[in-house]
Amino acid sequence: MGIDIMECLRAGVTDLRLPGTPMVGLENERKAGPSSTAVMSVIGPIQVDLFVAAVNAIAVKRVELQLPEQVDVETKYVLAQPWRFDGMVDAVRCHRDGLRGERVKLTRIHLPGLPDMYSMIDGCHRAFAAREFGDLVMPADVQAEIFSDVSAFCIEGRVLLHEMDGERRPVSPSHSSGSSLAPDAPVLTLDIIYVLQALGIRIFPAPRKARLDMSVAKATPAASLQ
Repeated sequence: MGIDIMECLRAGVTDLRLPGTPMVGLENERKAGPSSTAVMSVIGPIQVDLFVAAVNAIAVKRVELQLPEQVDVETKYVLAQPWRFDGMVDAVRCHRDGLRGERVKLTRIHLPGLPDMYSMIDGCHRAFAAREFGDLVMPADVQAEIFSDVSAFCIEGRVLLHEMDGERRPVSPSHSSGSSLAPDAPVLTLDIIYVLQALGIRIFPAPRKARLDMSVAKATPAASLQ
């Protein structure tokens, strides 16, 4: 019996303690969060920043709210990865002492089959501290919303395609709701493909011409390309 990935995602965020000590010198590198804090925040088997990137890739609509929506959101669905060790420790200390700070700022993510989730605009260390102390909800300002739909997209090779009116159109993974894919735009990374595949996206092999072009490029000696 396999693992139901959607059930894992519905369970919310878990913070995993990594072995060893935080690495010095990565304090300002957000992508190095797990290394600089020795904490990896995951939803199901997926690191939260990677999940957010994948969900953004399949967005069909994005809305900026004119006025922030002040709500209490479920802490386990706030996709926050601590990324700076000192900031994480300070947030935990303040939370312990009852100094909760201002509301976190979030983008609400709508994805069919899953509860509303929230990506971070500001306050990821405060969100982590709330999880650390077992808070079920946290006060938030929701400033934007994205509506994602894996059924509206597919992948050919490593190119993301948006299906609309019976046609497939290549789109940029970072602006899938509107921008056509530029000729030099990067293709999907393998880790994003893994997440989208887990969410149920359809994947097709690259068109034959694209495969041939890639084979020719690999077979061409470097000197002849100069």
